Amino acid sequence: MQIYQNTTMKKLSAIFFFLNAFSVCAQVQDDFSDGNFNSNPVWQGDTGDFNVNASGQLQLNATIAGASQLTTQFIASLNTPHEWSFYIRQNFSPSSSNYGRVYLVSDQHNLKGPLNGYFLQFGEALSADAIELFRQDGNNLVSIFRSRDGQISGSFAFRIKVTRDDLGLWTLWADTTGGNDFVQLSYGADALYMSSVCFGFICTYTSGNRSNFYFDDVYAGPLIRDTIPPVLNEIVETGPSYLKLKFSESIDTASAQNLLNYDVGGGIGNPLSAISDPFNPASIQLNFSSSFISGQTYSIRISGIRDHSGNPIEPLQENFTYYQTEFADVSDIIFTELMFEPSSSNGLPNAEYVEILNRSKKFITLKNWTFSDGTATASFPDFIISPGDHVIICPSASALSFSPYGKVIGLNSFPTLNNDVGDHIVLRNPAGTSVDELKFSDKNYNNSSKSSGGWSIERIDTSFTCQDELNWKASVHPSGGTPGMINSVNGTYIDKSAPEISNLYFENHSAITIVFSESVIDDMIADPGMYIIRDLSGNNFQSDSVILDITGRKLTLFISFQVYPGEIYHLIINSEIKDCAGNIFYGNAFYPLAIAEQVIPGDVAINEILFNPVSGGYDFIELYNRSSKVLEMQKWRMAEAPFNDHNNPYLSKEISSEPTLFFPDEYIVITNDPVDLHKKYPKSVEKNLKSMKDLPDFNADKACVILYDSIGQILEYFSYDEDWHFPMIKNRKGVSLERISAELSVNAPSNWCSASSLSGYATPGYKNSAALTLSDVKDRVEILPLVFSPDNDGWNDHLFVRIKEDESGHLLRVVVLNDSGKKIRMLLNQGYVGTDELIVWDGLDDSGILAPMGIYIVFTEIVSPDGKVFRNKKACALNMR
Repeated sequence: MQIYQNTTMKKLSAIFFFLNAFSVCAQVQDDFSDGNFNSNPVWQGDTGDFNVNASGQLQLNATIAGASQLTTQFIASLNTPHEWSFYIRQNFSPSSSNYGRVYLVSDQHNLKGPLNGYFLQFGEALSADAIELFRQDGNNLVSIFRSRDGQISGSFAFRIKVTRDDLGLWTLWADTTGGNDFVQLSYGADALYMSSVCFGFICTYTSGNRSNFYFDDVYAGPLIRDTIPPVLNEIVETGPSYLKLKFSESIDTASAQNLLNYDVGGGIGNPLSAISDPFNPASIQLNFSSSFISGQTYSIRISGIRDHSGNPIEPLQENFTYYQTEFADVSDIIFTELMFEPSSSNGLPNAEYVEILNRSKKFITLKNWTFSDGTATASFPDFIISPGDHVIICPSASALSFSPYGKVIGLNSFPTLNNDVGDHIVLRNPAGTSVDELKFSDKNYNNSSKSSGGWSIERIDTSFTCQDELNWKASVHPSGGTPGMINSVNGTYIDKSAPEISNLYFENHSAITIVFSESVIDDMIADPGMYIIRDLSGNNFQSDSVILDITGRKLTLFISFQVYPGEIYHLIINSEIKDCAGNIFYGNAFYPLAIAEQVIPGDVAINEILFNPVSGGYDFIELYNRSSKVLEMQKWRMAEAPFNDHNNPYLSKEISSEPTLFFPDEYIVITNDPVDLHKKYPKSVEKNLKSMKDLPDFNADKACVILYDSIGQILEYFSYDEDWHFPMIKNRKGVSLERISAELSVNAPSNWCSASSLSGYATPGYKNSAALTLSDVKDRVEILPLVFSPDNDGWNDHLFVRIKEDESGHLLRVVVLNDSGKKIRMLLNQGYVGTDELIVWDGLDDSGILAPMGIYIVFTEIVSPDGKVFRNKKACALNMR
């Protein structure tokens, strides 16, 4: 019994082995995902000329021009229906010297010699390139059929399917996108050869194309029968009386064109025509005699539709809504809400979002619209926004979280909105026109208690479309925002502020640019006669033409008169200019402009610094143009470095990306928030305060400030120390350090002191409270003023000892004595000095206590390099007001 079982098992194993071997031979299947072609199945031929590339595709990789082949065993009887499919890419324009053949049937493995079988050829001479099926009889070729001429006249990447029935009818199918939605290209009959030994490829190529053939996803074997019925994937309204039905696969032409297979309710009925898309037979275009009504929902009943395998669709009924979309004008769609500092504390999703509103009466498609912040741009999908709709725009990853709040569009590449300093966001239509834009920051909260985050900013008046931060405020909704619905601060807003000129410069020698603080109306503004340019000699010139840009903020005057670098001109505007709210800019002033000259080190002085602001305030740096030149600050940069180590700066930041003119004797203050700085220092000159988005956060004790020009040249560097402040000031927060003289060394501690109390402890944008103008002196030693009052009130708070020498290298000692000759303060002991030095006495003695009022003697001893000694005594008075 045991022997019988073993014998039976051996026989069964032999039968299974034979069947398995036969199935392998009768069917070929290889996607090359195993990274080779020497097993499962085994390919033979010119194996050294092929490899499997990183994408898992079989690729020709020959070294010289020639013809290379690979075959694999395909033993099959063609008495039953069969199918062949594969991916093929030829990355060149075919010719008689560069083409491919795919042998579907061959009785020989040597495809270069005589054989009997069938092959598809991809490429031929001239421009008639088609895909052609040939029968090969030894060395003779017989054409069975071909696709249209020019089908593969250039590079292509197709997925091919060929079927043959048991009577010898061959049919060629292809998806020209490389997918699996096949379209029938041609067919023909031939049944001469009814068996096969192998399947294979042969590539004929010149040296330039020795690696430009690709193959993948090979199948050869019994016909794979389709038993899955088609599915309706999408209904697209392509016009007021047209529908496009998109199915999951190609539809049989006869069933697709049967008008009774379609019926639309609402009085529309059957279509007038049903046409298969010649380029995509999975799509059917329907044309109806009646037009759809915009905004109305209809139902369509579909039945009787079959695929090419005869599988019928299940009868179905689907709804669709037709929208007659229209072109969006500027401000038809506007921003109504932004969450740029999200928080989970109030209940909304912890994610950024923007809300838009269709304030028009139009149905508007957002397809190919863009949302940008100037750094990143996201494109909208095909989405129709109805009149009055609020739509939430957010990152794709957050779309599901916002879906309970209303209509949502999740965008890939959603711009990251900047916190605190804000951003400039723009909504553009496909033509690139700005439909709405918004510059926002913490100021748009208009509520300091909510500016730390967790609250959205909401537009107050959606009918007021002009740019105005006062038309925005923090949401008052308990959740922190109102995405998808009417804003919690909804109301009326009236703009009462007139536009101003925020920037003015020569774009080049033939164009002047005027930038306004807000959009202005193109009424009389384009009249060249409105603008006069006057030189310093009093000569007047007019512009030739005027263009207002699409934002309404940038005006360009084109000129033809000669302008000269460094010469200052003045713009005069002779007419009123209005903003969109009707506020009037009268232009009754002279506005300076010039073509800048080259900046060099020494032209610009770092003149004042606030590095320890009050709570909630910002640092600032004041620059002073001490030259006689007009300078251009565009692309200048600023950096922080360790104290006394300017050669090792941290990352430098751009001061201004826009043209910024810097006139002689002008002060310019760089800060994060000019509006906040002016509020904290009301005496500051607003027009001289400039915003720098990424001003370095300077250390509150000591560090180094470095100023660079546009090519990276250091214009000045300055190491500061909080110990340079007036010692009697106990709370130094909000107190700036001022440079006493721009003519003396910026890095001399004696050239810096605290801003006075009467000035508000800082003088941003105007002359320093401690500024000292140095005049020519006759004496080697000079003190001024003769009477000083060291109370930091801005009036003669310091005593200055100025030393003037013909050469540097002198050894200096400066001592303050009282009227009895007793030493009160050693200001400098054996220090080497240059040709022009300033020593400062703040009124304190050596123990740090304010000296009493009285007469004091300043004793100076100077030892020259050759050993000569010069001594000097000068009297001064310390007085307290």
